[in-house]
Amino acid sequence: MTRTLQDFSFDKSEYERPTQPWICGRAESGEPCRIGPDETGRCRATFECRPVRKGDGWECARPRQWGGPCAGGPSPDGCCARPIPRCQPVRSMRSKRGHVVLWTCMATVGALAWLLAVPERRARVLLPGPLSGAHSAMETECDKCHQVSLGDTSGWPSAALVSTLGSGVQNLQCQVCHAWGADADRPHSLSARALAGMVVAAERTTGPKRGGSWRLSLAAAIAGGKRSATAPLSCVPCHDEHRGRSHRPAEISDEQCQVCHVRQFDGFAGHPAFADYPLESAVGIHFDHGSHRDHFTERGRDLRNRCDDCHRLTADGAAMAPTGFAASCAECHAAEIHGEGVEDVALNVMSLPGLDTETLRARGIAVGHWAEGLDGIITTTMKLILSAGNESIRRDLDRTQKMDWEDLAAADDEQLAAIARLAWAVKEFYFDLYVEGHGALGARLATALGRASGPGEANLWHGQLPVGLIREGIDEWMPNLLDEVPRHRRGERVESRGDAAGDASHEVDPAIGAAGTEGAPTDAAGDDLLGGGESEPPPDDDLLGGGDPDDLLGGGGQEPAPPGPVREPSPVATLSADEWMIGGGWFREHCVFRYRPTGHGDTFLRSWLDLAGRLSPSAEASADPAWLLFDYFGDPTSAGLCIRCHGVDEVPGSGRVVRWESTSPGSSGRAFVRFDHGPHVRLESRLGCDHCHVASADPPPKVGENPRRGRGFAPIEKSKCAECHQPERVGDSCLTCHQYHARPGYDISGSSPVGSTAGGRAMTDVSSAGR
Repeated sequence: MTRTLQDFSFDKSEYERPTQPWICGRAESGEPCRIGPDETGRCRATFECRPVRKGDGWECARPRQWGGPCAGGPSPDGCCARPIPRCQPVRSMRSKRGHVVLWTCMATVGALAWLLAVPERRARVLLPGPLSGAHSAMETECDKCHQVSLGDTSGWPSAALVSTLGSGVQNLQCQVCHAWGADADRPHSLSARALAGMVVAAERTTGPKRGGSWRLSLAAAIAGGKRSATAPLSCVPCHDEHRGRSHRPAEISDEQCQVCHVRQFDGFAGHPAFADYPLESAVGIHFDHGSHRDHFTERGRDLRNRCDDCHRLTADGAAMAPTGFAASCAECHAAEIHGEGVEDVALNVMSLPGLDTETLRARGIAVGHWAEGLDGIITTTMKLILSAGNESIRRDLDRTQKMDWEDLAAADDEQLAAIARLAWAVKEFYFDLYVEGHGALGARLATALGRASGPGEANLWHGQLPVGLIREGIDEWMPNLLDEVPRHRRGERVESRGDAAGDASHEVDPAIGAAGTEGAPTDAAGDDLLGGGESEPPPDDDLLGGGDPDDLLGGGGQEPAPPGPVREPSPVATLSADEWMIGGGWFREHCVFRYRPTGHGDTFLRSWLDLAGRLSPSAEASADPAWLLFDYFGDPTSAGLCIRCHGVDEVPGSGRVVRWESTSPGSSGRAFVRFDHGPHVRLESRLGCDHCHVASADPPPKVGENPRRGRGFAPIEKSKCAECHQPERVGDSCLTCHQYHARPGYDISGSSPVGSTAGGRAMTDVSSAGR
């Protein structure tokens, strides 16, 4: 049964408007006045009607719902005979609710103002929940993570009303501790160029483009459109907080991972097949397991499932890291590095090249004294040292690159002038080295690098070059060097004084001294007090002469004893200099200072390869000194055999970089793939390492060639992983194998990461080359 709550006929009911703030005070008794109170709550009751004049009299005008015309009618003067008693109006229910809400809001605002007035109290009130264990130290320092500082509340309303989920405006707070480079706001912390390439590669892959759960399909349908792959992302949608101490902000669901991906699937069973995983990783060492396995098998040693002979599980369990050269390689290869079987066991570092001084002298070009009979050439190391920061010398080297310094008869005047400048550059370098020692070499190389060098770096460059070796060579080849160079630098013309014997008598610049030090003592006649080279024979009364019978220490005038029989020296075979220096180090041979590596990890050889590689131009330049030096020191057959095993990368902005270390533990050469050996090593006793690492049928690489396909192993198939990685067994979450953030400095083109490595979480797919 239905009925209306009120009869709205005009003559039966007075409609009460619920929006009125005041109602008549007699409403509760069911007899409210017709006119009711005004807006301010004052009673407006007067009479029941307002009589109407009709002719000479008055008629009652009371409405029917109020009883119709009264019996007595109005008074003769037209006043209603039925006055309405006045009442005390009361508020309507709506008005009462409004006041309750208003006072409640005011009380709430007041309470909040009191709570937020003190920072400590404010932090406790606003904290939506406890932080995770990793961030718990910042629980009372909200401004460490939130862009709107607690010290100023003026920005709170706009921050609460404006969505920031897709803008990444608060990412800067996250990056104070979590640094992911200049592109941290972009997906996977990669550049827009790299992301665009990944999208193209993913769209070109065959197979279904859409799949996954119904929730992803529904979300895609609701969202509509396609989000740009390079648009900035906020950290918050994936990394939420305030969910308790045990919560891990880095943990995200598989569906969260696949929201942005072109290819979506449910679980590892729907994962696309691996494409040559692991790819040819950016390893540091040229090493092939297949050829080594065959080599030891021929020697009767079976290396199958003997990985722990050369590998050890790292402390974090991430990788099976090599045990190092001394433990794994030295048994066979240490002798080779020391020179066994190597054609030339030493490197030509610094030299004094032969020079056609006759032609220079005949053409009026003075280069001072230059030793005759030298047959050496200017070494690549000398070219780099001389041209360090000196473009004029660089041009002279280019101009004379194909010239024979020992035969200058056909050279023109410009070429001879360049040869003369280079000759003086050689002398000035040896002069600085003679006088200043190791510091002269370090200063020149620091100039080439364009920056100051640290003491440790400079110490590696000179390789503990002995002072005696340098000064002995310079004194023999250029006996007047300490006099000629200062004169040349003063602008004087320095002529050759003839042969070495004649030049040896030349007066040395007194500012330098005969031994490269100031103030060498001389007598009044200019003779060295301790030299004795031009003094007269000792007089007869010399105390030590022995000529005078009265000489205290003389021979007493006795005749000298007759000489004994002369014996021919026995023929003894002596070692050459490089053979004698079997332990490595510096030695001089003819007109060249040579260096023999001391063994594996020789710091001198390594530092010069790093230096030459850093100074090498971005493209091959056959005449560039740094390029030539790197090719000479880095020849796979050169002394030390460094590049026989260590790979070389050409890195934009860094030149040629030698990979002195093997692949970093846990690095697969992929931007987002992570694999931990620790849990899998426990399976080795039951399955064996070759269950996953199957020997490749590819032929072994040549010497110096970087092996392909996992250095002797075939790609791993997805079915191997799927044997265990199932939801009901060990799990198949995306985060099991993937990390979200690419490592800082990672080059998506496929080369190794440059710089530090870092962990992270991923939402990528190992099936396609760009992902």
